[in-house]
Amino acid sequence: MASTQNQLDEIAKNLTSMAAQISDLARKMSTFEPLVPLAAKLDKLPDRVTQVQASAFEYSEQVRALNLAVSRVEAAQHAAGTPATSGSASG
Repeated sequence: MASTQNQLDEIAKNLTSMAAQISDLARKMSTFEPLVPLAAKLDKLPDRVTQVQASAFEYSEQVRALNLAVSRVEAAQHAAGTPATSGSASG
């Protein structure tokens, strides 16, 4: 009979421990609950990063092409002996 009582005490102790752990888990989950809507936004983040990288590459290529065009215009003006103007008119 004492063995059965010891088993029941052990079961009661385990149940009390489990209840405390479940309560702690519920408290921790309630802390994270407000963050759940952000998970959907974070899920889309890798696609956004890829889009930004593609845009940055495209813009850098456009800037490179523009720099090349400006260099060619300046070289052509220099070869022709025409001074490059800075936008100010001489009068």
